Amino acid sequence: MAIRAQGNIVRGDAERLRRAIRAHPGQEVVLHISSEGGLLGEASDMASMIARYRIPVFLPHNAICASACFLLLAASPDRMMSETARVGGVGAAVNGANTRPEARRQDLMHPR
Repeated sequence: MAIRAQGNIVRGDAERLRRAIRAHPGQEVVLHISSEGGLLGEASDMASMIARYRIPVFLPHNAICASACFLLLAASPDRMMSETARVGGVGAAVNGANTRPEARRQDLMHPR
């Protein structure tokens, strides 16, 4: 069973993921993600579920997984990505503002 998560990680996403997992008891679930990031606390809660339930994470064609999304990818015991997907990170923000100039830079990796 594929669960698709696309866009910014927002308040309530962890609960939506929890409901999606519980809606398919006994079935193998694979999380397909593409996100440039979002709320760190919400992503942390989602990452805890991914690790606890050992959910594989897949980045589909042209997906981006950056910033808070990386927590989801890193939490999975089984990470996969298409050749066109990109993974990156940005610095954390304090009260919505980056505190260091180098934190504003985003590095994206391409699998090759």
